[in-house]
Amino acid sequence: MIIFNREEYAAAIAAWDTSSKDYSTIKKLIPPNYVFTISFDQIDWLKKNNKCDDFCSEIGVYKNQLVLILCPLDVNGQKIAVNEYPYSILAELTSNLTLVETKEYTLVKKRRSFQGTSAGR
Repeated sequence: MIIFNREEYAAAIAAWDTSSKDYSTIKKLIPPNYVFTISFDQIDWLKKNNKCDDFCSEIGVYKNQLVLILCPLDVNGQKIAVNEYPYSILAELTSNLTLVETKEYTLVKKRRSFQGTSAGR
């Protein structure tokens, strides 16, 4: 698992803030066939440090590469300042990505109740 300390985290966020203002820089940082891969170690770290049902990830730039940084939240959904921030580097997709489409249907039956009617009217 690769980790930023607080200073590296802040620098990566600031670099993205600068880079995100220039379209040509964004195009260089985000090729269309690249993805972030999150490891089980990173997921375990987040589960251990996160105190909220939701979680936060931020984008940064480190060594001219786009990175996804995991940030834990407190019970109120606010970012927790920690000493280490796991991150993932945007990298080329090395295998086919299989997408699965799932459809769900809900069937609702309506029944009429004929109370108070009599036959022959």
